[in-house]
Amino acid sequence: MGRGQKPSQAAPTTAHRLKGAEALQQRAQRRSSDPTAANLVWEEAAEVFQSIISSLPSSEVDPIRSEDAARAVFGLGETLQGWAQSVMAAAAALPDEQHHEEEQAKVLAFNLLKQAIRFLNTAASQGPDDSLKSDAGVAAGNAGCAAAELVGEQQLKHALLQQACAPSGGG
Repeated sequence: MGRGQKPSQAAPTTAHRLKGAEALQQRAQRRSSDPTAANLVWEEAAEVFQSIISSLPSSEVDPIRSEDAARAVFGLGETLQGWAQSVMAAAAALPDEQHHEEEQAKVLAFNLLKQAIRFLNTAASQGPDDSLKSDAGVAAGNAGCAAAELVGEQQLKHALLQQACAPSGGG
């Protein structure tokens, strides 16, 4: 702490930032009845988790070597998945004449789910404890199923499900 700096001005710890990001996740979930508002909170939570991951030493993140890194990677994956679901809920509420916006929402949701699968698979394969690994594996499978529902071609659905179920070697 620098001279003249009060303790309350100290940079927040990673654990404190993780709690803040997790609180944003919960706030977004509570706003599910208003997907447009929830999308803004999901996006903010994703930015906070990404910022946490970026601020950690690379030796903690790739491969995951700390509880904070595991929580951040898993949290980002969950957040991206929740955001994708919220995007689709907002698109479903659009009037039929806004078909183009719904298609754009599907593309955004699909890309969010692809990212979610990558982060969740990383947490599932490298997480520090079995509980987190299990939760991340289930979430990756759910994200894969959600992504597969967005596409019509059977071959692509199969490839997405394989990606969601296969542990990755890195994040």
